[in-house]
Amino acid sequence: MIFDYDVLFAILILIVGTSIYTVAVFEDTEGYTEAVEFNVLNNKAISAMESLLSEGTLENVIVLLNTNIDSSIIDSYIDSRIDYDNYKVAVGNYSYSKGAVNDNFAIAHTVVQINRSSGWYVVYWNVIFGPKNINTMGPFSDEDTAFIASEAISADRKKIIYYHKSGVPINASLILYPN
Repeated sequence: MIFDYDVLFAILILIVGTSIYTVAVFEDTEGYTEAVEFNVLNNKAISAMESLLSEGTLENVIVLLNTNIDSSIIDSYIDSRIDYDNYKVAVGNYSYSKGAVNDNFAIAHTVVQINRSSGWYVVYWNVIFGPKNINTMGPFSDEDTAFIASEAISADRKKIIYYHKSGVPINASLILYPN
């Protein structure tokens, strides 16, 4: 014979058991979600670093740092090349950060060996219209040839520099922070 107390105890046991199961599933799911979010952020950092390397952005930053160009130009150049809101870029002793910094981050690190020939280069960029993309043209054998080539370029700012090939590798890193 089933009494009212037996049914009450059975319901209480089911409620307690279900709540323990729910808490366990939630904790496991939360840990899994954090792992997936970190892997996604890590993949974004690696992809962004590969992009910075393949399109020559890091090489341009190194050349610009060696020619005493205003750091705000370099900052805007980096910012135009990275599509994320919260990050920090370090190239040698130079660093630039944007957005919020927190305890969660993914880092991609590389060593840059510039693959450019020695010679005269034309560095040009736009300050007023459009994105502040910095581009280079060269190498040229002498300064006069570089100057003549620079006159054919339509840009707000131009600078002719001499780049001496250096065999010194430079450390670069990109730290991405979640939004």
